[in-house]
Amino acid sequence: NNCFNPSNNCDPNNVTTDPAIEYNHSGGKCSVTGGNVYRGSAIGWLRGAYFYGDYCTGDVWMTRWTNGQASAPVDLTDDLGSKGCNVAGFGQDAVAGEHRPQSTP
Repeated sequence: NNCFNPSNNCDPNNVTTDPAIEYNHSGGKCSVTGGNVYRGSAIGWLRGAYFYGDYCTGDVWMTRWTNGQASAPVDLTDDLGSKGCNVAGFGQDAVAGEHRPQSTP
């Protein structure tokens, strides 16, 4: 059940599309920051992965969309060194399609 307010029967006409990915707010997580799909070439195994993060913790994950389903998230926080940063968005350079996570100070 993805209802928030009201907690039940929030979509009686079945017109809402449920989120593909959800996570709880434990450990200080507060707000998902949507990202984009990696189309760069510097890290081949990430090509086609969708990146997203949490604004309050700096946690960053990736997932893949396969056969209409999101894969289990892979935590990239340590790899990116983003823990404690306020992830505000994800950019992509115009030349190579490489990702540039953005954070607030």
